[in-house]
Amino acid sequence: MMVNGESSYRSFLEGDDEGLVEIVRDYRDGMLLYVNGIVGNIFVAEEVVQETFTKLIIKNLAFSAGPPSRRGSMP
Repeated sequence: MMVNGESSYRSFLEGDDEGLVEIVRDYRDGMLLYVNGIVGNIFVAEEVVQETFTKLIIKNLAFSAGPPSRRGSMP
């Protein structure tokens, strides 16, 4: 059994929402404490952590959609 989040991330990349739930559950608190130590404000830290997970979701959606369309480009 992998305890480093790799299996959760693979599941997430394959479209399993439970993989994302596991990632957030396993890493949110540690990330929040780490970011709070840097910014010194728990409310700002929460926003940063939320933005980080949002970017993870957006990048996965873009990755799942494949490369951008090449419509209109010359060969």
